[in-house]
Amino acid sequence: MFNLLSANTQLMSLQLGLREFGLHPVEWRIIKKTKSRFIIQSTTEDNLYFVGEVKNNNSKQWRYIQLAGL
Repeated sequence: MFNLLSANTQLMSLQLGLREFGLHPVEWRIIKKTKSRFIIQSTTEDNLYFVGEVKNNNSKQWRYIQLAGL
């Protein structure tokens, strides 16, 4: 149960952190791929997405995000 809450807290923080990159959080969904890598996909266009990496496995801050698909 604690791991689920921790994961949800991380995703919520990362979602809000998208603002630092000029992205509106409600327009994007975050999909965890590995412990530190995520797909950031548009909620309106499936082919528009970024790949992001966090600072460490349980971090709530982005190390970087980069455009991966248009």
